[in-house]
Amino acid sequence: MKIALAIILICLFALGCMTMPALRPHAKEAENPDPYKGYEFTPLPAFDQFDKSELSQLLMTGFDQRTADFTDELASEGVERALRLDVISSGIKAVSTSRHLHVKDELFYDGLTDVGGKTFNGGIDMSAFDGFMFRVDGYADEITVIMRHSPCGGPYGYEGDAEHQAIYDQYGIGPYFRTSTLYPDANGCVKVEFGVLHGGWVWWEQGGLREEFSKFNSIDIIFSNQKINAGTSYYISDFKLYKEPPSGRSLEELIAKLEETDSDGEYAAELMTAKNVLASGTAAQKQEQVRTLTLLLKPVLLRELYANSYNSMKNRITRSGYSPTSLTGLYDGMFVRDTSIQSLMHTNQGDTDLSRRLLRYVLSVYRHLGRNFPTHIISDLQEVEYGNNAGATPGQYSALIKLGGSAYASQEIDGADATVTSVGVWLSRKEGARGMLIAELKRGAFTVGTVKLKASELPTAKGYVVFEFGLPLDPVTSGNYTLTLSAPDSPEGSITWYGRKNYKGLITKLNGIAISGEASYEAFKTNAAFWSDEAQTDTALVLAHAWFAYANAAPDTPEDAEFIAQSYPIIKRYVNAYVEGGFIDDELNLIRNDFLEHSREGRKWKTYDLITNAYASQVFREFAEFETKLGSADEAASWNALAERIRAGVHETLTTEVGGKRIYAELIDIANGDRYIQGMSWVNLAPIAAGWYGMDEQIMKNTFEVYRSRATVSYGGIPMLDACYDMNTGRYGNHVIGKGYSWELMFSAAVGDTERVGVMTEFMLMNSPASNMYPESWWYPNRFSDVGNQEHSSWIAYAMATVYPELKEAVRRPEGDVDGDGEVTVTDALAALRMALDPKEYYDHEKRLADMDGDGEATVSDALRIMRRAAGLA
Repeated sequence: MKIALAIILICLFALGCMTMPALRPHAKEAENPDPYKGYEFTPLPAFDQFDKSELSQLLMTGFDQRTADFTDELASEGVERALRLDVISSGIKAVSTSRHLHVKDELFYDGLTDVGGKTFNGGIDMSAFDGFMFRVDGYADEITVIMRHSPCGGPYGYEGDAEHQAIYDQYGIGPYFRTSTLYPDANGCVKVEFGVLHGGWVWWEQGGLREEFSKFNSIDIIFSNQKINAGTSYYISDFKLYKEPPSGRSLEELIAKLEETDSDGEYAAELMTAKNVLASGTAAQKQEQVRTLTLLLKPVLLRELYANSYNSMKNRITRSGYSPTSLTGLYDGMFVRDTSIQSLMHTNQGDTDLSRRLLRYVLSVYRHLGRNFPTHIISDLQEVEYGNNAGATPGQYSALIKLGGSAYASQEIDGADATVTSVGVWLSRKEGARGMLIAELKRGAFTVGTVKLKASELPTAKGYVVFEFGLPLDPVTSGNYTLTLSAPDSPEGSITWYGRKNYKGLITKLNGIAISGEASYEAFKTNAAFWSDEAQTDTALVLAHAWFAYANAAPDTPEDAEFIAQSYPIIKRYVNAYVEGGFIDDELNLIRNDFLEHSREGRKWKTYDLITNAYASQVFREFAEFETKLGSADEAASWNALAERIRAGVHETLTTEVGGKRIYAELIDIANGDRYIQGMSWVNLAPIAAGWYGMDEQIMKNTFEVYRSRATVSYGGIPMLDACYDMNTGRYGNHVIGKGYSWELMFSAAVGDTERVGVMTEFMLMNSPASNMYPESWWYPNRFSDVGNQEHSSWIAYAMATVYPELKEAVRRPEGDVDGDGEVTVTDALAALRMALDPKEYYDHEKRLADMDGDGEATVSDALRIMRRAAGLA
């Protein structure tokens, strides 16, 4: 049988060599949908009295003291050039710090804000809308949008309204709310969601009703100071306030989806009923049918939500490992805690290579910053090009070096004041070039990284090629760099490296011997940076927890073994910064957190809290287990003792009684006299998040019983836990938060509460965003904050895959699917055979996709296995 299959396979291969294109990653054609489709818009009042010819002069000269203050504030943040569009209601409608602004269409307007029955001059009631969109013409780079809080009379104050001023002072809400960097889409459209602003909204109780009163009377659009050129004009158009499409799915959509999936007619009767209701039913009947069909389609809808959310997280990771927290613009940068949860999610899915990439980025950034502990938020690498072909054109270079066979060449790169992560060069290849072009970057004797590119994919004419090395985990901070190129499997002279006969005098070598001239190169000097330098204890502990999860699950590959060996001392040092830094209280046996981010009051707390301490005890136990594997019995015992010490401290101090039941308490507020917070929130559920070995199941059951009795809210008839409840005032946070949802779902499944799992699953399916991704939180009835949020989407995906393990198949590549089209076919077998017969023409990661028997190679045996699977024989 095997011989027959081999003969068939070889015959097919011979045919495939004539007809089959080179192996390429499977990819769908990019779509460019209408960004406004499905949204309801409210026309802005016409603005036709303003003489637009006067506008440019106003923009050049500035406006009033508020403008000056605003400009000073931007300057203090390092913004040198900004274009400001100010939507206000006080006469002049636009201001700029130094740039022209050309206005198209009807853009500016006046408005009144009605707050709790009181009317204020100026501002617009943003609570009536879900966000705004605008187009920007002639500009395609990053934009920062700033919202200004001013509900009480003016952009900077609360004139004439001491009551509202007191409330704002109490909650610490400043005059600005700043979103993150945003990018225009393919249509030039920028979308800003008001749903992301819920965290800054305050609820004011009046006459038994809770009303939103945090409004905005100003929208400031700030263009990136890095990309603006002096004297350039940009056009803003199509400024529209919009309402989100309703959450969930329409009855028409659900009927179509059920018809598509119900191939055997199992639900013919239900479909007929739904179609009849769609034709002539009442609104209530249609809603009931939506619920019925949603539950029938539960497996399909759960898979779609999981796949969309997981792939969003996966696809936002750059090659270097940067992964932004927010897609909507609510948060700047990459939150280290959130990235750790994303790493945990990928490990749970089995994609440990993604976990390693994320963890490596975080650790390498702090290594380059010289920090001994992680902080709150880091940024993407800021690359600045320099070198002899920065801004150059192909015609400035001539053939300088021929590569292939035994020939190799190196170019020295100035390393003064630089951390190089990428290098671009001008290359070309002849027909017949094969194998890999190998690029190695060194600083002195230290290897920064090695990149391999297929020689067959190099340009046939003079072209620009960039090698991306990323940040090394162990930085070398002095000395020049050397870029070396070789192509040992390519014919001699088949690859040309272009350059100049004379340039800066840096050393250029061919086969180790200096030659005249200088090879082309454009080095990218990189600056690692952070957005926030706050040292959060829980951030270091969650990062360590994610690292241990990865290290325990990683396959035995050279890359993983090297990274684990290099990074373990760093993780150990990060946690020891708190263990040895005086953060553990000798009496309470608890570890302190100076910057706990919390939904409660929307601020950071100095505290002894449950989430920090549950993670601490668990991570200390994980250190003990890892040291045991390393054979360090004494150190393992020390970590175990520390884990038990914190476990005892939690049960002694961070538990309390409510109604005769012992529950896990939330936190001790150190900044306010070490008072206990009398409330319930996601913090009370922290032992579930940490997977804490020391959690008392009965105490946690009691915690849920009290939480549900005090803080359950109805979402369209579905009972859900509010994110934050105050027992003294009876106030709610008025939203369901993603991580709290996730931890309750996992605990309910773990204790066998299938009824609650079903209710929570129904809530998810009935209240999913129109974008079909997990949100940060749900705000009744149809609002969501930060859809696709890194931390909360990762937690929900982690929980869903834990409770419904079959969801992992929604994003898992079938074994033997070499070309990535989601199926195992004869094409995959042919690709595997080509790899087996000519392995030097393929990347290592491609060959691993064809490695069915796990021997590290793509062989004829692997191709046969794939053929059997394609034929349904295995």
